This record gives sequence, C-alpha cells and structure tokens, in this order.
Amino acid sequence: MRKPILSEKQIIDTIRKSSWPDAPYERKEYNKHRGDWVRQTGIVLSPQQFMELQSYLLDTPKKVIYFYVHKNRENIGIYADSVQALGKIFRNIGLIYEIEHGVRTGFWRIKRGRRYFEEHLNVVIIKE
Repeated sequence: MRKPILSEKQIIDTIRKSSWPDAPYERKEYNKHRGDWVRQTGIVLSPQQFMELQSYLLDTPKKVIYFYVHKNRENIGIYADSVQALGKIFRNIGLIYEIEHGVRTGFWRIKRGRRYFEEHLNVVIIKE
C-alpha cells in the first residue's frame, strides 16, 4: 500500500477545503449521528455546529491521521480522543475523507476509538 506524499499540513488544508458530496448527504450524516452527540455530551448540535466541530477537530494538535483502504476506497481518517479547543466535552471523534472523490464521507463519535482505524488491514499512520 502506498503512503500519501502530502505533508500533514497539506492533508489538513485539503480536507478543510473539501465538503460533503452534496447537501442531502451531509444532512443524512448529521441526522444519523446527532444522537451520539446528545448521548455523549447532552448537547444538541445544529447542522452548523456539526460543521464547526469538524473544524475544531482539524485544528486540534492531538489528532492522529490515518491513511487506509475501506471497501476498495482510499481514505484519510482524522481521529482525536478529545477536541482540545472544547475541553473534554467531545471525545473519540473521527472524520473520514475519501481521496478519490475529494469529499468528506463520515464524521461521528467512534465508540471503538482508535481501534476503528487500526483494525483495517492496510492502515498507515501518517501522524501520531
């Protein structure tokens, strides 16, 4: 498996400039996972806050960046045990970016934490 040639900063900048495949997809992802945020924090996130939280994840220095293949698609996974800018309110957060299409495809609280990414057979840790 090849490792992306981009630096950590280039990867984060690329993801920051990306969006969801389309508005209905983003809404579907938000609706699918908003209950996780409520159960975890007691806070109901608006769709706008859902997007802002992704920015906080990209900005937190204590994130791990993974390159892995899932369902024959190359992805970059960003993961943080907690988002530093928000204290420890939001924990075990992951954001998935699909390289081929240049879009975000997932953002949720990962119950298994880092193991979700590290269980893939062909994972490369870009930054730890």
